[in-house]
Amino acid sequence: MEVYFARHTDDWHGGGWLNYLHERGAIAIRFDPIESWSPEDYSSPGGASAIRHMNTLNDLKTAANVDREEGAYVFASYTLGIGNRVVIGGRPKPDSKCFLSALDDIPRDGCPIPPLKVLFLDNPQLIQRDAFPHAYLLAPPRSTFVRWEAIEPVAIPWICNRQADLLNRCSYLPASIEVACEEYMRLTGRLTAKIFRNGGTMAHFDIVGVGRQGPILAQVKNGGTCNLVIAAANAMIAATGEPDANLYIFCPQALIPRFDGRVQFISVEDVLQTLKNSYGEEYLRSLQSARFTSSSAGAG
Repeated sequence: MEVYFARHTDDWHGGGWLNYLHERGAIAIRFDPIESWSPEDYSSPGGASAIRHMNTLNDLKTAANVDREEGAYVFASYTLGIGNRVVIGGRPKPDSKCFLSALDDIPRDGCPIPPLKVLFLDNPQLIQRDAFPHAYLLAPPRSTFVRWEAIEPVAIPWICNRQADLLNRCSYLPASIEVACEEYMRLTGRLTAKIFRNGGTMAHFDIVGVGRQGPILAQVKNGGTCNLVIAAANAMIAATGEPDANLYIFCPQALIPRFDGRVQFISVEDVLQTLKNSYGEEYLRSLQSARFTSSSAGAG
């Protein structure tokens, strides 16, 4: 895999770079908006460390008379002073001409964030598949951005070839939790027929179907805060066009609020325990490993 780097945003404004990356299936990284090769000019340890690696790499290439465009490093992601996270890498979608037209996780000038498959890393490392395999992990389907800390509980056991805690909700990627919640609804008799696929179908619903008692609308929240869960519940009620629809939110047990409304709350922990009791450990292991066993799994 080819990896290219840039010091600042302007390096990515030209369409030539985007096509160049797309044609090679390469990934790309960037650093602070400042234009400096001096590590001392970077307030973030990640930025300073990344620049040191870049300088070393370029010095080696200059000595060897090697074209500097053939980058081979992926560096740290880090937070700017105003709190914007910086994208360091991504994969072009198949048959797409757009790769990195926006690099922050906040839209600028009203432009939407492109649906990239990207991965944040916390530490600068040489990108080699054997030594640094999590650089090659795919983001969950239909996801835009994934932070390393969000998938670390899943990725580390996979990298170290050891089993993760089957009942720890943090051991699963978001897409796997959605699948688990949908199967739980089938298993418990709540869902008899699914209408739309998981994720991205409707703004406030991850699972849409019908059950014995009418329409089923559900949303999966595997993190956040209690206030965000309450806000999601209120948004579901406001967005529901079916007065008789059964509304569900799946969330961590600790985030289930006291809520006077139509929404029923189910803990993700209860989902995992129920599936383990009904299907055994192998089913949960398949959910944990599904995102790491196919090189084409994130192409959807």
